Amino acid sequence: MLLTRLKSLLVVVPATGLVAGLLARWLGQPEWSDPVWTAATVVVILALAAEIVTSLRRGEVGLDIVALLSMTAALAVGETLAAAVVALMYAGGQNLESFAERRA
Repeated sequence: MLLTRLKSLLVVVPATGLVAGLLARWLGQPEWSDPVWTAATVVVILALAAEIVTSLRRGEVGLDIVALLSMTAALAVGETLAAAVVALMYAGGQNLESFAERRA
């Protein structure tokens, strides 16, 4: 139950970050966009990295590593908006997967 709530919360962070960053740009404060998008992405990266370490210890290798690499690479080259979008896509996918598992 706790993991389900955390995955739901994980969707809220990048979604809120995306909206806040876009709102900052719209309000004429674009210098706030990149830090907001970066922070939202880093939260997802940390959760994803913990999940990857756990699955690697179990001997499982998944495609989550690709999501981690894409978010990290986007941040490294300064594409914070792209990183935040990937973070939202990953978190949303995890949330949908949890929902489907509960329904099955």
